[in-house]
Amino acid sequence: MKRLKKILAIMVIATVMISSSGCDLIRAIIGLYNAPSYAQRQYVEPNKDETDKLFNEIKELCAETNKGSKIIAKRNSFMMKYTQASTSRIVAMLEYYNNVTDGEAKARAERIENYFNQLHNQALEMEKTILQSSYAKLLTDSLGQDYADGILNQTVKSDEVIALESRISELENEYSTLTATPNASNYAEQMAKIFKELIVTRNKIAKQNTRTDGTTYSNYHEYAYDKVYSRKYTPEDAAVFRQAIKDNLYDVGKKLYDTSDNYITGEARTAAINENGIKQFMPQIINGTAESMLTNWNYMMSKGLYNFTISPNKYPNSFVIEFAQYGDGFMFINASGSLISDLSTIVHEFGHYNAIFATDENKEGNSSIYSIDLAETHSQAFELITLPTVKKVFESNNIGNVYTAYADNLLLQSVWSMLSNSLFDEFEYTVYTADENALTADYFENTFNEIWQKYWSLNKDGKPTYNYYDISHLFTSPSYCISYSVSMVFASEIWMSSTPVTDYLNVVSYGSGHYISDVAAAAGLSDPLKAETIANIAQNYKTQLKNILGLSFGDGTFDA
Repeated sequence: MKRLKKILAIMVIATVMISSSGCDLIRAIIGLYNAPSYAQRQYVEPNKDETDKLFNEIKELCAETNKGSKIIAKRNSFMMKYTQASTSRIVAMLEYYNNVTDGEAKARAERIENYFNQLHNQALEMEKTILQSSYAKLLTDSLGQDYADGILNQTVKSDEVIALESRISELENEYSTLTATPNASNYAEQMAKIFKELIVTRNKIAKQNTRTDGTTYSNYHEYAYDKVYSRKYTPEDAAVFRQAIKDNLYDVGKKLYDTSDNYITGEARTAAINENGIKQFMPQIINGTAESMLTNWNYMMSKGLYNFTISPNKYPNSFVIEFAQYGDGFMFINASGSLISDLSTIVHEFGHYNAIFATDENKEGNSSIYSIDLAETHSQAFELITLPTVKKVFESNNIGNVYTAYADNLLLQSVWSMLSNSLFDEFEYTVYTADENALTADYFENTFNEIWQKYWSLNKDGKPTYNYYDISHLFTSPSYCISYSVSMVFASEIWMSSTPVTDYLNVVSYGSGHYISDVAAAAGLSDPLKAETIANIAQNYKTQLKNILGLSFGDGTFDA
């Protein structure tokens, strides 16, 4: 699994400049209309003393009268430092991820990560202080009541939680560094040690938090479902969803897996692509699918907001991350040089990148949530709806014979995504609810293997294709994986509609501040969490397999 939409923070702090009257927005995001190139976005070492001083002064002013103008000015100064720190954090992370063996880059990334976590917590406390004072109208007039309610519903982190999160950051970087040396002695044992400490530490964080009814979360898995990913469904709901995935898509996955060698021929396996090839094919694919999206690709190219290099030392994942200071983002691709895998990954990630700019004020969502389910729909559906254009582009570039392999790989990965990410979610549910004394290397391996057999016992040797520690999301984005499965159901339904491009652009226009089921209903599509929706898209996959790959289904079995 190679794709990831990184989240800057659970609660989005509005980095706006407020006028002295407290009524107007000067900039939605500082520098949005004059964003520099990536090369000009430098790491700036933050000054904690300065932000602490501003924070303390704002708190003192909120207790006094007739201090509105001073509060606004100091808040603006604080937020400028906040956005700069946010940018520095991303720059440090990207440089470390470009070479995870660079110890100096690793130390700097950890330092700014820990600082920004504390700064974000401080910004949240500052906003709450203003909103709970007589100056609340300064924020509500400029940023809206939804923003104010979202802030007030958040809990300022304790020093203990911040310390635990600092340790998690260190462990995540230990994991990233270790992935560059897979042949190291005791590799599996080292991975298990890191994974166990991550589980134990995250469960401690969960138990520091309470649900809306005042009860304490029992483990991080259920906490993350609710607080980190703002899902409307619970791990128990996900268990029902996972069962429907197994029941309806296992045989589709089996047919694709068993016949894949028929399409991935020697020529397709060796088909290569480099950075120049990416820059040649992608504009053609975007323009031929949804011309309006090409502007955002050209923007990314012109600003140098991408990394397509090939290196064994890169972070083992691909993602898009947003620059809040500039209202844009950066695309990081862990490229392999394979045309089939790299191109589909970049198409996927461009779905994320385009969605940064895709907003519709008439469909403004809930500022207190960020739906990963919708964010992943933006990327997965774009992969699928580009298939007809990819075929034309390949043919026009004299590589039409590679298209069937590309389509087979994408369809296999799409079905695999629904099955495997349900598998990973069940694995996470199991290990986060287990007794911590049971968390050994053997336990992780045996549990992963047992759950693997439920969802994907298709390999000819009967063994898993991956080890659990090959799935970076389990270490760095816990409880994320189920979103890939839920979103792929929705993405598949969009692709299979009578107007896929129109439906896709409509769904993207909602942004990510909505629950996925609400957007499905508003778009006239089915709820992806329902078993009947999953059964329907499974049948439609069989139709698509026949149309694209020449596979058919009859009498309970596939016939090639």
